Amino acid sequence: MALLCAAEAIVRLVPLRLWRASIGRAVAPTPMGAAPVASARARTASGIAADVERGAERLPLRARCLARAMVLCWQLRLCGIACCCKVAARPGASRAGHRDALHAWVEVEGAVVLGALPGPWIVVLALAG
Repeated sequence: MALLCAAEAIVRLVPLRLWRASIGRAVAPTPMGAAPVASARARTASGIAADVERGAERLPLRARCLARAMVLCWQLRLCGIACCCKVAARPGASRAGHRDALHAWVEVEGAVVLGALPGPWIVVLALAG
Protein backbone atom coordinates (compact mmCIF):
# COMPACT_ATOMS: atom_id res chain seq x y z
CA MET A 1 0.00 0.00 0.00
CA ALA A 2 2.96 2.30 0.59
CA LEU A 3 3.97 1.90 -3.05
CA LEU A 4 0.45 2.89 -4.13
CA CYS A 5 0.63 6.04 -2.02
CA ALA A 6 4.07 6.86 -3.45
CA ALA A 7 2.88 6.23 -7.01
CA GLU A 8 -0.21 8.40 -6.50
CA ALA A 9 1.96 11.23 -5.17
CA ILE A 10 4.31 10.88 -8.13
CA VAL A 11 1.43 10.96 -10.62
CA ARG A 12 -0.03 14.07 -8.99
CA LEU A 13 3.16 16.03 -8.32
CA VAL A 14 5.98 14.97 -10.63
CA PRO A 15 6.05 15.61 -14.40
CA LEU A 16 5.70 12.46 -16.53
CA ARG A 17 9.08 12.98 -18.21
CA LEU A 18 10.81 12.51 -14.84
CA TRP A 19 9.26 9.14 -13.90
CA ARG A 20 8.26 7.57 -17.20
CA ALA A 21 11.48 5.54 -17.40
CA SER A 22 10.66 3.87 -14.07
CA ILE A 23 7.92 1.94 -15.89
CA GLY A 24 9.78 1.12 -19.09
CA ARG A 25 10.87 2.38 -22.46
CA ALA A 26 8.47 3.78 -25.04
CA VAL A 27 7.27 1.32 -27.67
CA ALA A 28 4.86 1.58 -30.59
CA PRO A 29 1.28 1.89 -29.29
CA THR A 30 -1.18 -0.91 -30.04
CA PRO A 31 -4.86 -1.31 -29.05
CA MET A 32 -5.90 -2.94 -25.77
CA GLY A 33 -4.96 -6.60 -25.86
CA ALA A 34 -7.64 -9.24 -25.98
CA ALA A 35 -5.56 -12.36 -25.47
CA PRO A 36 -6.65 -14.64 -22.63
CA VAL A 37 -4.42 -14.93 -19.58
CA ALA A 38 -2.92 -18.33 -20.39
CA SER A 39 0.78 -18.60 -19.62
CA ALA A 40 2.22 -19.12 -16.15
CA ARG A 41 3.82 -15.66 -16.27
CA ALA A 42 0.53 -14.01 -17.21
CA ARG A 43 -1.28 -15.90 -14.42
CA THR A 44 1.37 -14.82 -11.91
CA ALA A 45 1.02 -11.23 -13.15
CA SER A 46 -2.77 -11.47 -12.74
CA GLY A 47 -2.30 -12.57 -9.14
CA ILE A 48 0.03 -9.66 -8.42
CA ALA A 49 -2.44 -7.32 -10.14
CA ALA A 50 -5.21 -8.61 -7.87
CA ASP A 51 -2.99 -7.83 -4.86
CA VAL A 52 -2.45 -4.28 -6.16
CA GLU A 53 -6.20 -3.84 -6.60
CA ARG A 54 -6.90 -5.12 -3.08
CA GLY A 55 -4.31 -2.73 -1.68
CA ALA A 56 -5.84 0.16 -3.61
CA GLU A 57 -9.29 -0.62 -2.23
CA ARG A 58 -7.96 -0.38 1.33
CA LEU A 59 -6.42 3.06 0.89
CA PRO A 60 -8.27 6.08 2.28
CA LEU A 61 -7.57 7.93 -0.98
CA ARG A 62 -8.55 6.94 -4.50
CA ALA A 63 -5.55 5.42 -6.28
CA ARG A 64 -5.85 6.27 -9.96
CA CYS A 65 -5.44 3.67 -12.67
CA LEU A 66 -2.04 5.13 -13.61
CA ALA A 67 -0.73 4.79 -10.05
CA ARG A 68 -2.00 1.20 -9.93
CA ALA A 69 -0.37 0.45 -13.28
CA MET A 70 2.93 1.96 -12.11
CA VAL A 71 2.99 -0.18 -8.97
CA LEU A 72 2.17 -3.32 -10.92
CA CYS A 73 4.94 -2.59 -13.45
CA TRP A 74 7.42 -2.06 -10.62
CA GLN A 75 6.36 -5.33 -8.97
CA LEU A 76 6.48 -7.29 -12.22
CA ARG A 77 9.95 -5.98 -12.96
CA LEU A 78 11.10 -7.27 -9.54
CA CYS A 79 9.66 -10.69 -10.49
CA GLY A 80 11.36 -10.66 -13.90
CA ILE A 81 8.05 -10.53 -15.81
CA ALA A 82 7.98 -8.32 -18.91
CA CYS A 83 4.94 -6.08 -19.19
CA CYS A 84 3.59 -3.13 -21.15
CA CYS A 85 1.86 -0.18 -19.49
CA LYS A 86 -0.48 1.65 -21.83
CA VAL A 87 -1.96 5.10 -21.36
CA ALA A 88 -4.90 5.98 -23.57
CA ALA A 89 -7.57 8.58 -24.23
CA ARG A 90 -11.21 7.96 -25.01
CA PRO A 91 -12.17 9.49 -28.40
CA GLY A 92 -14.16 12.72 -28.05
CA ALA A 93 -17.42 11.34 -29.41
CA SER A 94 -17.46 8.45 -26.92
CA ARG A 95 -16.64 10.45 -23.77
CA ALA A 96 -20.25 11.22 -22.90
CA GLY A 97 -21.51 9.15 -20.00
CA HIS A 98 -18.02 8.01 -18.95
CA ARG A 99 -16.32 9.17 -15.78
CA ASP A 100 -12.79 9.40 -17.15
CA ALA A 101 -11.47 10.36 -20.54
CA LEU A 102 -8.02 8.89 -19.77
CA HIS A 103 -7.08 5.39 -18.69
CA ALA A 104 -4.01 3.23 -18.01
CA TRP A 105 -3.71 -0.55 -18.02
CA VAL A 106 -1.02 -3.23 -17.94
CA GLU A 107 -0.58 -6.11 -20.37
CA VAL A 108 1.55 -9.23 -20.05
CA GLU A 109 2.06 -11.30 -23.19
CA GLY A 110 -0.85 -9.49 -24.87
CA ALA A 111 -3.30 -10.13 -22.03
CA VAL A 112 -4.67 -7.29 -19.91
CA VAL A 113 -3.86 -8.14 -16.29
CA LEU A 114 -4.86 -4.81 -14.71
CA GLY A 115 -7.26 -2.10 -15.81
CA ALA A 116 -9.42 -3.77 -18.46
CA LEU A 117 -12.17 -1.32 -19.44
CA PRO A 118 -14.38 -1.36 -22.51
CA GLY A 119 -13.25 1.09 -25.18
CA PRO A 120 -12.81 2.54 -27.56
CA TRP A 121 -9.39 3.82 -26.53
CA ILE A 122 -6.66 5.62 -28.45
CA VAL A 123 -3.31 4.56 -27.00
CA VAL A 124 -1.10 7.63 -26.65
CA LEU A 125 1.79 6.08 -24.72
CA ALA A 126 3.02 2.52 -24.39
CA LEU A 127 5.87 1.70 -22.03
CA ALA A 128 7.45 -1.76 -22.06
CA GLY A 129 9.50 -2.91 -19.14
